[in-house]
Amino acid sequence: MELYFNTIDGAQATSFSVTRREATTDEPQGQKRKKANGRDLPSRIEALSKPVVMLNAMKLGELLSRNVDPKLFPRMFIISPNGDLLAYSTPADVKELRDQAALISMAWKDHAAMLEAAQYKAAAAAAAEDDATLDPPSRTLETLIIEFDNNNLIVRAVQPNLLLILVGGVPPHRKKDFKMTPEAHGDARYPSAELPSPTPDVDADAKTADTATTTTATAKPPSSPSPQEVSPPKSHQASATDSARPPPPQHQLAGSPASQRGSDLSVHERDFTLGLLHIQRKKIDRMAAYIRAELADGGFVMPDDSLDPAF
Repeated sequence: MELYFNTIDGAQATSFSVTRREATTDEPQGQKRKKANGRDLPSRIEALSKPVVMLNAMKLGELLSRNVDPKLFPRMFIISPNGDLLAYSTPADVKELRDQAALISMAWKDHAAMLEAAQYKAAAAAAAEDDATLDPPSRTLETLIIEFDNNNLIVRAVQPNLLLILVGGVPPHRKKDFKMTPEAHGDARYPSAELPSPTPDVDADAKTADTATTTTATAKPPSSPSPQEVSPPKSHQASATDSARPPPPQHQLAGSPASQRGSDLSVHERDFTLGLLHIQRKKIDRMAAYIRAELADGGFVMPDDSLDPAF
């Protein structure tokens, strides 16, 4: 856990790049377009005549390698939704990564299909009611968290056809039921990033009330004041008391005890309080945002089913 402070603060010290190459065809000017299986391929010729943006897998792997932690998140890799392994942190067992990629691909497709079916059912219900206000917003699978006994897998969509996976460590001998948590765009974050509200101590409140009641019952009635002890008028008394009274403590102005408790903690203390899965989720969120921005700057979009390799 001691390496947490060196790794959690975002993508470490590199920028990976995308490269461009001028793709050319072997077809001379004016020659008839080639045919394949008797079909014309104009779109293929046009695609080959444009610059091709390629993913620099080596640089991307270096970025992933710089952001792993041997205890918290020892492995990261990137795949397509079909399970193609595109980049990974090193050292790594490539065969094991490909097996994991195949399982993750199936789980991702299953949950994406369930979301799509639910969306279709909701749209059909709205159409049956003939009410435009019932038309639900589109929901796209964005994150999938898979919890095992021995590790956590967090899958995050960088692009629709590019998935970032973080393999997270767990405490020794953890007993955890297998759990899969899909999260669509707009859903509540899992796990929550909010600290739980403190549970009120009912017994302590009861004891305080009993003590106050006993003190009031046993107190002696005050004796009649002498003329010299007569208090000034209430208005004068209030102003004098208010001017002498110190300002209220800052925590009384800050809101609820839960919000004050959260504000008193540092960022790292909050993260450790919220747990290991929160730390891992925070890391992959930052990595996904960083990679997404880099790809957008370079103009790379992972195709759905490309005839050319991605890099």
